Amino acid sequence: MGFRAANQNHVASRQQTSLGTIGQCERRGRGENYCHYTFPVGDEQYTGVNRATPELELGQTVVVYYDRQDPRLSALEDFSEQGRKNERFAYVLLLVLAAIVAFILWDGAPYRGTSDERTP
Repeated sequence: MGFRAANQNHVASRQQTSLGTIGQCERRGRGENYCHYTFPVGDEQYTGVNRATPELELGQTVVVYYDRQDPRLSALEDFSEQGRKNERFAYVLLLVLAAIVAFILWDGAPYRGTSDERTP
């Protein structure tokens, strides 16, 4: 996730925008909305599929973010925003893993009685 966030932040420095048209939207997985779209870059037409807000409909005009070095890499959300989301997820995942390791170490520590306890 950290690598993916860094990569998206790098692509964000090269991102451009174009106006695209929604061709089709469908629900996938846990009800997430994915839309197919087309957008022009120069004289070429490109297509993409990306997660989108549920309000998008067939034929609607949207802003498409794309990599100016490789327009096949595109999204319906700013690349830097995607990178921030992945960074946050990576940090939360690291915190959860650290908490699990701390719990395992704490729970596995041997019980040490106090010197006030009597031994039989």
